[in-house]
Amino acid sequence: MVYDTLSKEAHRGCGLYYEIYESCFIGLLRDHLSELNEADANRLRRYAESKGTKIDDASYSEALEAERECRAEIYREQM
Repeated sequence: MVYDTLSKEAHRGCGLYYEIYESCFIGLLRDHLSELNEADANRLRRYAESKGTKIDDASYSEALEAERECRAEIYREQM
């Protein structure tokens, strides 16, 4: 399943930080959706939403902001 494959890909680069995983995963889903025909894109979108993953613009923006805050906190802790 595409959803699970993209989730695993996002997990590999997140460093076990949920905020980084979430923004990466949503970004991967959105990129993949842009490559699908409308019927398949709608099917994947509905499946993602049934799993609790929102991929609309507002949710993606919130996820990106949470990732920025997380990375800033990681940076502060390493200083």
